[in-house]
Amino acid sequence: MTLLPRIFTDIKPDNVFNVLIIIQHEGNLANIDFNDQINKLNKIYGHNGIFEFYIAGRRQIKISNSNETIKLLNELFEELSNYWIDINQNNYNSGIIDLTAWTNRFLNDLIFLLSTGKRSFAINYYYRKLKNEKITKNIIDSEHYIECLTYFLVNFRIAFIPKILRRLPLIRYHVDKFIDISNFLFERLLEVVRERREEIEKLRVDSSLVKALNNDEISTILFDILTGSTDSVTSAFSFVLYDIAHHPDVKKKLVDEINSVFRDDLSIQITLDDLEKLKYCEAIILEKLRIRSPTTNITRYNKEPDEVVRYKWPSNTSFLLHVRGINNNPLYWEDPDKFMPERFFKPQKTDKLYGFLSTSFGAGLRNCPGRKIAMIEIKLLLALIYRRFNIELVDMKAPLEIFPTVMAICKKLEARIIPNNQFKF
Repeated sequence: MTLLPRIFTDIKPDNVFNVLIIIQHEGNLANIDFNDQINKLNKIYGHNGIFEFYIAGRRQIKISNSNETIKLLNELFEELSNYWIDINQNNYNSGIIDLTAWTNRFLNDLIFLLSTGKRSFAINYYYRKLKNEKITKNIIDSEHYIECLTYFLVNFRIAFIPKILRRLPLIRYHVDKFIDISNFLFERLLEVVRERREEIEKLRVDSSLVKALNNDEISTILFDILTGSTDSVTSAFSFVLYDIAHHPDVKKKLVDEINSVFRDDLSIQITLDDLEKLKYCEAIILEKLRIRSPTTNITRYNKEPDEVVRYKWPSNTSFLLHVRGINNNPLYWEDPDKFMPERFFKPQKTDKLYGFLSTSFGAGLRNCPGRKIAMIEIKLLLALIYRRFNIELVDMKAPLEIFPTVMAICKKLEARIIPNNQFKF
């Protein structure tokens, strides 16, 4: 067996290759029983099953397909649409918006609302800031949290600096700032949990639970959900929009598919079942993530000695998998640098390896537990936006502005958002 499928295998749950993720405190994220924690979170935390756990051979979190969820999704986008329409009508900033900035704030508002039941006001802040309107403290707090969350993710590589180097003069400031912001993020989530605790304690606790989650455990899970569902998805969505804008034929097929599902009727609310019908939309996302993923590397280590490709690897060997090197390898992909969503509708020449090749979310039992959330978020945004708006990049010749860190983060994507003729405003 070659190294890639051996590392990503989903055949043996006790495979020696484990996820290795360093977190703020001593320890390893893989030590957390993620399945158990999420199930407890739904039953105790009181957000009515907004997040469900999907188990079909691998662990996944998905957004619950409930009436409450659908209502929240559509209402929040309605608010965003109204802001964009006003910007377009009144020609604020010449009608130019930074799609990356707006998307990041929309996703933060969405995930914060779905996971905590409390509203943040990131898109409202950004809109008011553009119009130079008065901004209240609770709105400012939402923006500050997003700025800190982005700083944490952009500078996460600081967590990998050896302890012996962290107190050096040139490094100490950045380490201290990273720790301060990390503590602020957790403390803010703890405040949210404390605010909800009285309500939570009134709920009937499932008798199958051995113990309820404490505040720290809840805030840690919320932090994982927020960090995994916002900045990385924002960058992925920006990458997708960039290529759609540069491929009119792909854009036409996407819009045609969206219109065929929703019958050009803007009164129809988008549901998660509708998103499942958008197969070409999904192919676009997969193809762009293959070519350019926010994920730059995936780490694994083996807890026991193992033999792969006739080489004996000692235990606790770290493996760093280069995502672009795998996803753009001509041995596996025909015309690997060409943007062809259709390739995901036809068999590849390496069918046995196919499940391991598109590694943006990892693969096997230990793939990214937020994969389904990420795909839903991107499909949802594409469907919502292209139903109502046409997107024109300000500079078609400009390359993507990417900040390289532990992820490839899109810095900005400037565009004009023009309401479609059928949109009544």
